Amino acid sequence: IAKPQVAFEKNGRLVFYGHAHKSADMAEGLLINLGFDTEEISLICFFIKHHDDFISYELPDEVRIRTTILLLK
Repeated sequence: IAKPQVAFEKNGRLVFYGHAHKSADMAEGLLINLGFDTEEISLICFFIKHHDDFISYELPDEVRIRTTILLLK
C-alpha cells in the first residue's frame, strides 16, 4: 500500500525501496482502527514487512497452519 509513497525512477525503471516497512507502518494504524488485537497486528505486520523474503521460502507446517487459521477468522 505504500509503493506510491516511496516510488522513484532509477535508471529508467520505477523502484520502491522501503515499501515493505512503510506498508507495515501504514497497515498497523489501519488494523488498530479496525479493532485487531496486538498479537494479530504483530503477525500481519511481520508478514507485510518480510513478504519479499518469503518469495522462495517455504514456511514450516506449524507456522502455515497458524497463519491459515488466523486468516480464516
